[in-house]
Amino acid sequence: MTAAGGAESRIECRQCSGDALDKLGAIPLARLFAGQLLDPPWNGDSLYLCRRCHLGFRHPIRSEAEYERLYERAAETVWVSSELRADQRLVLSAIESACATAGKVLDVGCYDGSLLARLGPRFSKYGVEASAAAARKAEHNGVEIVGTRIRDLESVTGRFEVVCAVDVIEHVSHPRAFIASLAGRLSDGGTLIISTGNMETPAWRWAGGRYWYCGFPEHLSFISPAWAHAAAAQLNLEVVGLHRFAYGGVGGSVSRMRRRCNYYRKLGQVKLSDAVRARLPRAFASGACERSHGRPGLFADHVMITLRHRVVQQHSTAMPSEPAVPPPSSPKIDRRMNGT
Repeated sequence: MTAAGGAESRIECRQCSGDALDKLGAIPLARLFAGQLLDPPWNGDSLYLCRRCHLGFRHPIRSEAEYERLYERAAETVWVSSELRADQRLVLSAIESACATAGKVLDVGCYDGSLLARLGPRFSKYGVEASAAAARKAEHNGVEIVGTRIRDLESVTGRFEVVCAVDVIEHVSHPRAFIASLAGRLSDGGTLIISTGNMETPAWRWAGGRYWYCGFPEHLSFISPAWAHAAAAQLNLEVVGLHRFAYGGVGGSVSRMRRRCNYYRKLGQVKLSDAVRARLPRAFASGACERSHGRPGLFADHVMITLRHRVVQQHSTAMPSEPAVPPPSSPKIDRRMNGT
């Protein structure tokens, strides 16, 4: 990984090493990481989009050891909600549809196991979780913890009818390798379910690095349906389902429309200010990106992606049979010539 603050003359995509990048703006300063105060705050750095593989990513990022240390210390109450979120409801429905009978389910990033705990007794439940406190709670909820790091997947034995990762892929620095590791744990005909932010959302693309989903310093990578199709093709997978949704609720339709208008109005003002600042001399043009824009549920800015291993069509080596010869058609009779 690249150390934060390190100077590089050439920035390239972490996934494909391409340098055809769009810089989508600065990311605001971060003061919290997984509920833990950052002192001093972290520089948000910048958001980039690779035109070759469609990956969005924060650059630069910190060392893997630093991230792991913070995740391990995270409390078990950071991402807890009293009600199921929209993505959790969708994932539960997808799991139940994928397993008509009994099945083994692996939740990578299972946190406290509250998602798997809602599945019926016909499911065997397994999880990977970095937070020690959350992992203990997951075990209390009937989840067998099989690893504490993503790299532990390589040593997990057995295969699973469903592997899911809900709000996890944005936390990894190499998402395509992450997908490959998850797919390697699938049984024949198994289903892989990914839920995360959708960088193709127009409101996000207009805001760039200022979009609220980029404001979490633990979010390193940002994907989209275009990225999923490209990655699946390289991993011998196929995308069998895409479901776009809003992460949470912001009131009724009138309230949502009013908030959306305010979003575009305020962001437009910020962009105008940026344009003016860009024309000023450097001494007067300083100013960090101070805050994010948007909020969960305001737009349908998330996506659930369902993948399976691509089925290779077997070509028969038998000699093709000769096509059936149609019976000769009856001759047409010109009744006018025959006088009838």
